[in-house]
Amino acid sequence: MIVTMTEQECKIADYIAKHRMNANVEAGIKDRQYGNQDPFQIEYDGVLSEIGVAKKFNVYPDFTVGVRKGGYDLLIRNMRVDVKSSRYPFERFTPCVSITKKVDACDLYMFTLIDKNQVTIVGYIYSSDLIKPENIGDLGHGKSYTVPVDKLTKI
Repeated sequence: MIVTMTEQECKIADYIAKHRMNANVEAGIKDRQYGNQDPFQIEYDGVLSEIGVAKKFNVYPDFTVGVRKGGYDLLIRNMRVDVKSSRYPFERFTPCVSITKKVDACDLYMFTLIDKNQVTIVGYIYSSDLIKPENIGDLGHGKSYTVPVDKLTKI
């Protein structure tokens, strides 16, 4: 499922990403990224994905720019959703979530792929199905909870 973002939505994502990064720097919070990409790019992709998923489900995105830690990004049909994004090509995409996440931090994880101004919603998995010892793996950046793409429920 592809959500095409407008130029204005991309600018909003850029603004929020910059301010969230600044808030984290001012608070002394260390970057916790899994990839080697530019930290701003990762923050921007995350915000763009949140806005894209919110657009698809007709809910209001979280535009706060203060320090955010844990929890969830969106509330969709009374479900607490944590949106995860990646720019890896689909054939290299493997969903992963920080090993520090608790099963009750959200109800489900929604995974997206970013390509220019498009957010592809790959699928979702319930937190209780992902946050399990048997799903701990290492994709080269430390341990994380990870599952094959075919374990995700399609939208």
